[in-house]
Amino acid sequence: MLPDNEQLIKRKCKGVLEILNTVGENKAPEEVAVEKLPGREPTICIKNGVKTLYLHSRYNPREEAERIIGRIENIGSYGHIIFFGFGLGYHVEYFAGKFPEKTFSIYEPRTEVFRKCLENRDISFIDMNSFDNFYFSDEASEKELEKLLAGMNCNILAIPLPSYEAAFPEDYKSFRSIFGQYFDNTGIIDNTKKNNEKLHTVNALNNFSYIMNTPNILNKNDNFLKNKPVVIVSAGPSLEYEIENIRYIKEKGLAYIFSAGSAVNTLIEKGIYPHACWSIEPNERSRIVYEKMISLGIKSIPLIFGSTTASNVVESYPGKLYHFITAKDLVSQYYLGNSLSSDEIVGMASSVAVVTLLALHKLGASPIILVGQNLAYKDQRYYSDGIDYSYGSKEIHSAYFNYLYKVPSTDGNYVYTDDSLNCFRKDMEAFIRDYGITGVINTTRGGAMIKGTSYIPLDELLRDSLKNRVVDPEWELNLHSSYSRELIRKRSDALNPEMKKFYVTVKELRALSDKVHDENKTSLSEKSAALFYRIINGILDNEFFHAFLYSMNVYECRLLVKDIKAKNGKGSDAFPVSLFDRFIDFVNACIKDIDVIMPLLAGIDKQMS
Repeated sequence: MLPDNEQLIKRKCKGVLEILNTVGENKAPEEVAVEKLPGREPTICIKNGVKTLYLHSRYNPREEAERIIGRIENIGSYGHIIFFGFGLGYHVEYFAGKFPEKTFSIYEPRTEVFRKCLENRDISFIDMNSFDNFYFSDEASEKELEKLLAGMNCNILAIPLPSYEAAFPEDYKSFRSIFGQYFDNTGIIDNTKKNNEKLHTVNALNNFSYIMNTPNILNKNDNFLKNKPVVIVSAGPSLEYEIENIRYIKEKGLAYIFSAGSAVNTLIEKGIYPHACWSIEPNERSRIVYEKMISLGIKSIPLIFGSTTASNVVESYPGKLYHFITAKDLVSQYYLGNSLSSDEIVGMASSVAVVTLLALHKLGASPIILVGQNLAYKDQRYYSDGIDYSYGSKEIHSAYFNYLYKVPSTDGNYVYTDDSLNCFRKDMEAFIRDYGITGVINTTRGGAMIKGTSYIPLDELLRDSLKNRVVDPEWELNLHSSYSRELIRKRSDALNPEMKKFYVTVKELRALSDKVHDENKTSLSEKSAALFYRIINGILDNEFFHAFLYSMNVYECRLLVKDIKAKNGKGSDAFPVSLFDRFIDFVNACIKDIDVIMPLLAGIDKQMS
């Protein structure tokens, strides 16, 4: 161990030397090695037979560390950070320099990795008041960390070193089972977003004819829900306890009843037809949710679909259709232009219940009543009876509880949840907070507590509040479609010159690429960097790119632009060719997407002609 590291550990990190001395080095069969290549920062790798996994970039671990921390949104809003995986600490060092006021802890599952770090790299960057301690995967250490986090009155964020999930999957699962509630769900959501980006755009293009010919539920001329109570029915296991209450509400017209996603199947099985069901899922497999309605030929339940909903759902739905424009749909926003107000665009979230909540808030509904919104497990189940399609059993295997964690429940106790369900909960809380949504009542018995809502059992609401008939049986007659075809034709005609400008800019970019690589340098010259920034702005400002290609590649584009902006204004040798090449690859990927959307754009042109 480096002498300075040993002194630092003795002074700063209580109990760490004792753990290192008592826990054996050979916890697993992997070989841990530090690689030091000439002219490069050291990295650390795990060798398991013929397989070698690097915990940091072999070429530029500092740049990688910056990307890891930089892609986490709103990191400044958290009071304490816990890092899972230290490796050689590049990401922690970058974080500590960028956020010196933030307190943080480090959980390193492999003592043998930490020993190699102490032997090979100076970790003096943790010698600060904001650093708490190192923790390891022994029982005493984990209990100490649990105690620390439980005693903190602030938002806590766990940041895993990405390589650790692949290198040490069992350690990763174990950590998440204990500390999963502290994980930021941004990474989970972002991965989903990244996978769905192209689907959102393709669906919006395929759905555009339906958008043109069906009423927008958020049209301000249609104010049928203003100050009216609504019930959002979700498919959590508590739903079955409220069936008769929901039936009573529907029969007496005491509130509008809307099902969120698959909950419609439970209601249909019980003979209750909601006033409408809501859908936002972009994947084609979501059609299975409506198979029961399709097979039974049920046409009396309208579908309110987000404009980026899977097009096969919209095309095959047997009942009436109404729509709303989602924030992910840049296609409709382009074609409809200024005729579409911000109040008619609904932000996307991780669950259909959250999106429905926001849309109903925009419509002025009050109160908004949540039923079956467990966001947690109940009696080893995660959804209600009546949901039989092939997503697997509704009961979970007892072994899976090893990967769950507890959150406060509506009844004052605790209930088990997982990363996905907890993500939905946090999303709903954030929307309620950020949009100033009031009057949300959570009636879910034994569900997870949702901040910003009040818990009132549904039978109490029926006894004390829901007493008068408020539902207009002819509410659908008030909904109208009012988009201007002339405007859409004009916007369609304007695309061609924007496409031509885009290709001219791409040609300029490729010429610059040839020049840069002919120079055979690691950084762009000042002149080349200036030209590159101009080209980037030309692409980002292009309407064709923004409406179609950007929406299909949002995640990667945001990361790239963030990294590129960080280099702007830092001198002629500050812009690496590697980052330039990343942008080239990004643009080439965008051009491939053009082949996908061109037939769909031609279809819209034909409809408008």
